Amino acid sequence: GGEKVKRAKLLTVLFSPSHREKFFKFLLSEWSSENLHFWEDVNEWTNNVEQIEGEAEHRTLANANKMMAKAHEIFDVYIDPNDAEYQVNLPSRLISPLTAFFKEKKKSSIDAKSGDEGIEMGESKQADGPSRSKEHRYLQKNEGKQQQQLPLKLGQEASPGTSQDAFVAQPEGSYMKGKVDEEIKRLRVVRVMLEKAKRVIFQLMERDSYNRFCTTDEGRQIMREIEALKLERKASEAGVA
Repeated sequence: GGEKVKRAKLLTVLFSPSHREKFFKFLLSEWSSENLHFWEDVNEWTNNVEQIEGEAEHRTLANANKMMAKAHEIFDVYIDPNDAEYQVNLPSRLISPLTAFFKEKKKSSIDAKSGDEGIEMGESKQADGPSRSKEHRYLQKNEGKQQQQLPLKLGQEASPGTSQDAFVAQPEGSYMKGKVDEEIKRLRVVRVMLEKAKRVIFQLMERDSYNRFCTTDEGRQIMREIEALKLERKASEAGVA
């Protein structure tokens, strides 16, 4: 074909589950599906952090800690320059500050643990195991993946008195509020770094894989479908259809 097909934006393709599925399969064939997984994981994480920041009933230390643990997991799986199983291609100007942040956090948490009674240094190593294998299963799953929602999305922690979140509702309000504010400040620092990384990976997908995808038969078919939908919508708005 000499037929000229108007190219849709990558975001438009990703917002349609069936089109996204086809693009995802193309990424799998190019061994670069981690780019899309990373972009989606950071998006989901950012939305949850915004929810904690913006909604009083979700602004708890338990939720802030959960989000920091999830950010650490994203770093471990996709970014860690020495150990990431599904490393995305980021420039060192973005990898270095994230590495400094998370390696320092890990070191201070290991130091704190090693002082506790009955906890041995060897145990801190095990903590990474389940998280890594869970991510491994998640990345190997094909489409139809149902993103795991956080409890805070389901309102499970909104009521004080549940064992997990009881400490948040204790009377030492100002002390606890200070701790929450401090952890949310740290989340904001990570968010700025992860959002920069997310943009770089999106541009990389758009420039490389998506460019090639648009030249495939399946890609061209998707462009035609999107264009037809646009024309249909225009006609409908004009009162023709």
